[in-house]
Amino acid sequence: MKNQWRVIVGILLILVIVLFAVANNMTVPINFGFTTIQSPLILVIIGSALLGALILLLVSTSAMFRQKKN
Repeated sequence: MKNQWRVIVGILLILVIVLFAVANNMTVPINFGFTTIQSPLILVIIGSALLGALILLLVSTSAMFRQKKN
C-alpha cells in the first residue's frame, strides 16, 4: 500500500510539472556565464525537473550504498 501512494504522488507531481511547462511555452534567454542561448521555457522547466530527479537519484543511491556497507 505504501508503494502505491508513492506511485500516485509521483504521477501527480509529473502531471503538475508537465502542465506548468505547457502553460509556459515562450522563448527565453538562458545565460551560462560564457554564452547565452535562446530556448523554449518548456524545455528549461522539463530539463530542470529531470536534472533534479537525477541528482536526487544519485544522492539517495550513494546513501543506500553507505548504509549497506556499515
